[in-house]
Amino acid sequence: MAQIKLQADGLNLADTFAFSGTVTGVGGGKVLQCLHYVQESQRNVSSTSWTANDHVYTITPASTSSRIIIHWSVDCWHSSDNGYEVKIAWNHSGISETDLDMYPSIADSDADSRNVMSGWGGAGKAGKVHSYSHVPATTNEITYTMYTSNHTDADTVYFRYYGCDNWATLMEMES
Repeated sequence: MAQIKLQADGLNLADTFAFSGTVTGVGGGKVLQCLHYVQESQRNVSSTSWTANDHVYTITPASTSSRIIIHWSVDCWHSSDNGYEVKIAWNHSGISETDLDMYPSIADSDADSRNVMSGWGGAGKAGKVHSYSHVPATTNEITYTMYTSNHTDADTVYFRYYGCDNWATLMEMES
């Protein structure tokens, strides 16, 4: 039987351990797949209605218990200080679309009740990385789509205005 040398500050994990039996109480958190998407063209949104833009990401989970971690970057320029909003919705197998958890627009004091997020509340350049954790409970292909709306019709949000890529990374994690 191999012996384990216990040091004052714990086990030396660089050592090789030989054992038989079953390890319990560990697992989960393993990355099953990782997909990266880049938006390489400029997209403008000038509507107060929710408008789908070129941020569309798909992934097919291996298990109904999988967790999808979404990291996405929104790099844009807004034409005024009236603000805009962004939301992400998900759909599987074309059955129905459901909004994910969103964040309030920083340009609008009533935004908390609208369940949306904004990357910028005034005229100028904005760039933020956002993250979301989602357990879709399906093994069907999932499509995540980003939607944008302006607070007024006179405004425009320009995605990739300065040539900076907007991107998303989707990671499927084992639960």
